[in-house]
Parts: sequence; structure tokens; C-alpha cells
Amino acid sequence: RRTGFDVQGRGSGVVASGVGRPRSIEEVLATEGVFADAARGTSMLPLIREGLDTIVVAPCSAGDLVPMDVVLYEREGAEGDGTYVLHRVVAGEAHGVLALGDNCTWLEEVSPSQVRGVLVGLYRPDGRANVLGTCRYRAYVALWCRPWRVRVALLGSFRRLRRRVGLTLTGLRPR
Repeated sequence: RRTGFDVQGRGSGVVASGVGRPRSIEEVLATEGVFADAARGTSMLPLIREGLDTIVVAPCSAGDLVPMDVVLYEREGAEGDGTYVLHRVVAGEAHGVLALGDNCTWLEEVSPSQVRGVLVGLYRPDGRANVLGTCRYRAYVALWCRPWRVRVALLGSFRRLRRRVGLTLTGLRPR
């Protein structure tokens, strides 16, 4: 089943319904109460791995979100064309929330009208049950996600250095 959902927001949000016309993610959430699919994109690495993990999203409103929730929202305006994004809430604002991908260095303001759901399940291909409630996940959130300002600075510095000297995670690239 192909849905057009993308963790980074390059999807159409159209879900193949099996019978009849394709349905949007909003329609699936409204009728089924949950949306599940394999995610694409790298903005939520290392938590969500492209093409490997299955995400499960339940409907919610912006008022239900708390920092460290992973929110599904629809991009609007000049930067977005109605595409869907799954990023972590790092702070609440008077008019919505600030969201940041675990592998990103830029914040996005998300208004209440953009919020479609919240991540309630994440399943690995090896059959492991929902990893969101595990001790390992809580440690990941505490060490990698909560200190998001430090992480953004570190990721930005590493990426600038990598561009400057050709550094990779495994060493220097041959020139």
C-alpha cells in the first residue's frame, strides 16, 4: 500500500483505500481512528528509519500536544504545498507549537489548524512491539531530544565541518 506520506513532507497525503477512491490521511484518521504506514524521509533519524519502521498516528488537536510528542502536521504557505510532516514538538507557543525533526537544525512554527495527529506507535521490522514506551526510547528522548538546542548546535557545527574538510562519520573521504 502506498500512501504518499513522508516524514520530511514530500508526500501527497493520499491513501490507497483498497476499494473505491483514494482517501486522505485526515479521512483515514476520522473513519478508522488511526493511520499506519511505513515512513519515508530522514528528518526523524535515528528514531524513525526510512522504509524500515512502521508509524502509527492517532488524531489529536494542538491543545493536546506536550513537548517531546511527535506531531503529524500539514505544511502550508510558501514553504509547503499541503504536504505532511512528522516532527517532534520542542515548545508550546501562544498560537501553536514549535516542531523540529530529530535530524534537523531548523524549527517550524505549527499552527493549531495544521495539526493532524500524534505518533502513538513505532514498530521495527524485526517484529518488536511499540518502541515508544521502552526505557531505551525514554533515554533517547532525555539525551538526544530534550537538549534540542545543544543538539542543533552540534549537528550544525558537524555539518559545516564535514562540508569544509570532507569529513564523514567513518572518517575522511578520499579526494
